[in-house]
Amino acid sequence: MKKLPLVLALILVVSGCASSASPASPASSPGQTQVEVEQRVAEPEAKAEDTICNIDENFGKCFYGQTAIYKDSRRSGDQVLLEITVQEPQEFKPGKDAHFATTTLGGKQEKGADNLFFDISIKNLSEKVILGRSDVELVANSAKDGDSDIRTVQDDKVKAYWDAKLQPGQSSTMRTGWNFNDASKPTFNVRIDGLGGNSVTFSHK
Repeated sequence: MKKLPLVLALILVVSGCASSASPASPASSPGQTQVEVEQRVAEPEAKAEDTICNIDENFGKCFYGQTAIYKDSRRSGDQVLLEITVQEPQEFKPGKDAHFATTTLGGKQEKGADNLFFDISIKNLSEKVILGRSDVELVANSAKDGDSDIRTVQDDKVKAYWDAKLQPGQSSTMRTGWNFNDASKPTFNVRIDGLGGNSVTFSHK
C-alpha cells in the first residue's frame, strides 16, 4: 500500500510530458501534404489598410481596387463624405448599336482601336449632402491619349455618364465604357462638385 503514492506520481509525470509536447499542426483536408498545410498557415492575411486610400495623404491618387475616402465641404458648410472605388479596367466589345462620343469639343470623332470599361461604386456617407447626377464627372485617360482623344461609349451594357442620385447612406455602382486610340497605362478620374470640389485619380500599381 505504501507504493501507491509513488505510482501515482509517476503517472502524473508521464501525463505532464505528454501535455507539454509541441502543439498539433492545423487540421488538413484529405490529400493535403504537410508542406501545403504549413504554407497555408504561413500566408499573411491581407491588410485592411491596403484597400483604403486617403486622398489627402496621397494627393488624390489611388490604385484600382482601393476605396478612396473623399472628404470635402460645400459653400453651404455641409460636409461631403464619400467612399469611391474603381475596379481594374477590362477590355470589352461594344454592341453593334453603341454610341461613341467625345469628352471635349476638340476631340476626334473617329473610333479608336481599344475599348475599356470601368466598374465604379460610390457610397454617400454624408449626413446631409445629396449627391446629384451632375455632381459626379468621370474622365478616362491613358499614357498616350489625353482628354480630347478619348470617347465615351454607350450601349446596353455600359454607360457614358454617372447616372445616380444618392441620398445620405445610399450607394450605387455603374459600368462606364471608353474608347481609346491607345489604352496603354489607363487612368480614371472621378471629379466631385466640379471646380468647387476635388477629384480622385485611379491607376495601376
